[in-house]
Amino acid sequence: MVHFCEWVFESLPSRLQSLLFLLLPLFDLHNRLAWFYILGFLVIAACLYWFSPDNSKDRAWGKFFNDTFPPALYVSHSFRLDWQCYLINGLLKVALNLSVASIAMAIALSSRQIFESIFGVSPLRFESNLLLILIHTFFSIAIFDLGTYCAHYCLHKVPLLWEFHRVHHAAEGLTPITGFRDHPIDVAFKKTIKSLFLGIYLGGFNYLTKGQIDTVTVDGTLIILFLFDFTINFRHSHLWISYGWHLEHIFSSPILHQIHHSQKEIHLDKNLAEVFSFWDYLFGTLYVPTQREQLIVGIPGERDYENIWQLYFQPFTKAWKKLHHSAIASNL
Repeated sequence: MVHFCEWVFESLPSRLQSLLFLLLPLFDLHNRLAWFYILGFLVIAACLYWFSPDNSKDRAWGKFFNDTFPPALYVSHSFRLDWQCYLINGLLKVALNLSVASIAMAIALSSRQIFESIFGVSPLRFESNLLLILIHTFFSIAIFDLGTYCAHYCLHKVPLLWEFHRVHHAAEGLTPITGFRDHPIDVAFKKTIKSLFLGIYLGGFNYLTKGQIDTVTVDGTLIILFLFDFTINFRHSHLWISYGWHLEHIFSSPILHQIHHSQKEIHLDKNLAEVFSFWDYLFGTLYVPTQREQLIVGIPGERDYENIWQLYFQPFTKAWKKLHHSAIASNL
């Protein structure tokens, strides 16, 4: 029966397969809501709860689920908007059928051809070995994450782009679904920048090595990103997971991203990297807490995103007003 279902699914058009994965994300291996990521979330959350000294006198499965999935948060208006964004953005992704990987590979091919036309065929000779594969994998992730950092920095610092990114920050509570609460312009900008960074790096590396060195992947996903995704759902949650002062200067822990969503002035525009926090450290945007802090997320006084229509169309209105005012000011 299982093989028959697999055969039926694989015989469907690719866009219909993507649509089914959108509606049934537990079975999509490339979705952060895939069953093994959700299982990992539950196992890690249970370990945190069960072995926390704060809960030593009051451990019960009912309380665990109530603490991990607070009813007030998961029936909130903000949570419903998160789900609506998940569905709408998912439909757009199915319709456009574009991914960072496909764009990056196209850029890599073009950039390799450009390097060859300028410098000729690379005279270097490399034989594939484990060390080179691991080095290539690390730099692929690091450059990809640098692209993420630069895109995220622009989304916060460029006023026009911020109008689209503030949709994400307007969430009044953090759940794993909040990770899908992005304006399509925000998504397109981040994909473009990340694809450029990764594609140019891959093109240069493949030029030097003649494409002889592969990366370590799991079903097409770079191994470090695959492992990172086991904690990605905690980034948008209320559960405090810290890697400690020293490690958080290298890796971006879930709490660093939760702080990024905080309303406190000291937290604004901090912790922009996704995987490696050393990018934040190098560019002066890292904030590592020394102790547990009480966080209030969202944008204070924000009332412009009360429904899905405002969430998708209000950024265009605000961006146009800023452009108009800027044009008037430049003519004065």
